[in-house]
Amino acid sequence: MTNKDVDDRPTKDVDDPDAESDGPETSLCTPCRPSQVKIGIDGTVTVSSHCWETAKACTTPNGMERVLLMGLFSLDVLLKSNVEGGVSKLDSSAERRQALDPRILTRYTLQAAVVNQFPTAKEADVRKSINSRICELRHQVKRKSVENL
Repeated sequence: MTNKDVDDRPTKDVDDPDAESDGPETSLCTPCRPSQVKIGIDGTVTVSSHCWETAKACTTPNGMERVLLMGLFSLDVLLKSNVEGGVSKLDSSAERRQALDPRILTRYTLQAAVVNQFPTAKEADVRKSINSRICELRHQVKRKSVENL
């Protein structure tokens, strides 16, 4: 599923006073447009409301982080990046990775949303999970391209 597929799905109108409420909004999530939700403390990063609802429905911090990661970054960006950026520790001849946008990842946005939903989650574990997911995506893409040869 691509980010475009997520954005094209019907979403609940957060401005509709007659719409059913899932409960009070937290300080880390506020509606900004009917199809977008601001996440994080400063509210400058948005994600589709469908992505946010899917992320909130996850039962683990790892699951929530994975959903938000795919909603906040394109696959192309994720394949060329990791949390810190830099050279691969496993393959020094590999292409240097770019750091993911720290404004989106920091304890004020993606990490904050996960830790707010799962108070026992540690930010270091969230960051590790992000890099693990990116490695999985690279492996899937590589395997798919080999199968097409």
